[in-house]
Amino acid sequence: MMMQRVCLFDPLVAAGGPQPSKVNSRKSLFHGFCLFFFVSLSAFGGVEAEMCGIPGRSQKGIVALQHSTSSYNSGQRAEYSCQHAFTQLGNATRICQHGGLWSGTWPRCAANVAFKKAVASSPIIDGYRANSLVDADTQSCIYLDMQVLDRYVQIDLGTNQLIAGLVIHIPEGYIQEVSIFVAEKLTTSSGIQYRRCTNSLSRIEPSKTHVECKSETGKIGVTGRFIHIRDEREIKDFYFALCEVEVYTKEVTATCGVPDSPAFGNHSILGHHTTEFSCQTGFYLDGARYLTCHQGNWIGHAPRCIRNTIQHYEFQTVSKDCFKENFYVYMTPNIEHSKVNVKNPKKNLEIIS
Repeated sequence: MMMQRVCLFDPLVAAGGPQPSKVNSRKSLFHGFCLFFFVSLSAFGGVEAEMCGIPGRSQKGIVALQHSTSSYNSGQRAEYSCQHAFTQLGNATRICQHGGLWSGTWPRCAANVAFKKAVASSPIIDGYRANSLVDADTQSCIYLDMQVLDRYVQIDLGTNQLIAGLVIHIPEGYIQEVSIFVAEKLTTSSGIQYRRCTNSLSRIEPSKTHVECKSETGKIGVTGRFIHIRDEREIKDFYFALCEVEVYTKEVTATCGVPDSPAFGNHSILGHHTTEFSCQTGFYLDGARYLTCHQGNWIGHAPRCIRNTIQHYEFQTVSKDCFKENFYVYMTPNIEHSKVNVKNPKKNLEIIS
């Protein structure tokens, strides 16, 4: 607690805070030193503003944290993965940054439509099985016979689907160069039409590579039932080896998942497209109270919860003529639009938020 004799116009300045942006009173503001001003300050406001809350995740996502709590310090990491038979798209790591926000966005988890589907291929080296390619285990690989000139694998998805992309896993240290085709089973005849997933060869390096499939017009999505991957290397210094092929489709109605929560706050989902944020007692919301889901993404950033650094005011008048009626003090960011109500010039003032 500290005490300083000040003019009514500058109570926050006396407390070491910012100048009030507006003071409105019918009495003269420069009536002289008309009161003693007492204020208690919180010692924690700046530290808590730097902390992150619980990071968000995809609807089918899993997030692993260094410890289980509701607030995290700058530099702490969140590691992401997806539930079984789902494909992770995006960075697997986020870091709590200065300012209380997690870096980037959480990865999306899309259904792997190739999981446990039928696989055909050119001859494989003895001891390896073609269905290892679609078993959701990135450590089980297949190696194709290099004596065969046309080396390929083909996955039968069962029905024609709008393929948005693939995630291909190969052994560590390997480099592959492949052509990827999406083959559509025609409904008007017994034929099959092959279309390229990409216009150029795909270089698979490092061991996990994401490839988007685009139509001839450049839009994401190529229709087909079969995924055909062919070895195109001119210098065959490694086996043609693949560990896992994950295939995902273009979602018609993507869900947004769980948004980031602010430290010392929470959120609640309103329907399917809106989330509302709130703060614990003693904290105020810094940022948008609502976020809206649009095409699988929350628009904007989650707000922060900042502790009210000015917790208590006491005024004690020297002269009862200093003020005789209510006045308003507009202060940001600690107490917004607070009404200071003079009940009795000789008693403490009441602050009504």
